[in-house]
Amino acid sequence: MHQTILVTLTGIVVAGIFAQWLAWRIKVPAIPFLLLIGLALGPMTGLLRPNELLGD
Repeated sequence: MHQTILVTLTGIVVAGIFAQWLAWRIKVPAIPFLLLIGLALGPMTGLLRPNELLGD
């Protein structure tokens, strides 16, 4: 279980770094990319479930 948490949190950090890099590369603010990636990983696909990952 601890390995799953570590892999998931690492994936979140990598996705955030990718969004920041993409925004820097295109020279636009990073927040739209961060929001889109967050929505894509969370509510849209259900890959991230914070309640199951971190508990109550």
